[in-house]
Amino acid sequence: MASQEVVYEIDGAEIAVCLAGDRSKPALLLIHGFPSSSASFRNVIDTLARDCFVITPDLPGFGKSAPIEHPTFSRFADLMEGLLAQLGVESFHLYLHDYGAAVALHLATRAPRRIRSLIVQNANAHATGMGPQWSATQAYWKDPTPQREAEATAHLTFEGIRDQYVGGVPEDIATQIEARLWEEDWRSMSLPGRLETQRALVLDYRSHFARFRILQNLGRSCAYTRADRRSLTCLHMAPQLGGILPARELFVFGEWSFTYTRINPTRNHMHR
Repeated sequence: MASQEVVYEIDGAEIAVCLAGDRSKPALLLIHGFPSSSASFRNVIDTLARDCFVITPDLPGFGKSAPIEHPTFSRFADLMEGLLAQLGVESFHLYLHDYGAAVALHLATRAPRRIRSLIVQNANAHATGMGPQWSATQAYWKDPTPQREAEATAHLTFEGIRDQYVGGVPEDIATQIEARLWEEDWRSMSLPGRLETQRALVLDYRSHFARFRILQNLGRSCAYTRADRRSLTCLHMAPQLGGILPARELFVFGEWSFTYTRINPTRNHMHR
């Protein structure tokens, strides 16, 4: 079944979503990260749709979804719940990545029994994930002045978006990543209201940070246990999971970079 792009109106917001696969099969909700959109999954949707009903939305202010007023990760989760309700989805596999984790983990903690499994890639849910690169952002959270904001949002430039793709990536891999990807992300981010969305989310990420203690109890509350046939698949998050899902069914696949369309089996990298 060919994928289709649909725009749903949900509580006053317009949410663009790509759908693929048979709706009678288990649903798989793919939530993208910063700075991209559902286009991140373009090369895997058809394969996943052989076994799942694949749902890949653009979060508000990303891709083809319009910005909303007062954007927060909790509000984004509300809209994802509304999308699932319109699609008639009761339970689903949940993929979370980067900013998508701050949205998806709201879904997982609100209604844990709806979640068939968690698939985690480059997502943070523990204080150990807050390294020195977060110092300017954390200072902004504590003292949200214009100067602090400028320091915390300095990555919201064309060069900063490019670095999301190739920063710290070995040169032989970086040269395989097409410039059109970050060029499209920056074009989209430069549309009216979108940089404002990004600035708001940088500040609101402190609400996700504040939930880390709650998320450490996620394994006990949602019981992703072998008996329930539930599991958590982890990509590049293993050091953070010991206190979150102890003694659960956990599958770890190396330490891959944030882009995720094609796997090079000779390296611990997944790249577009």
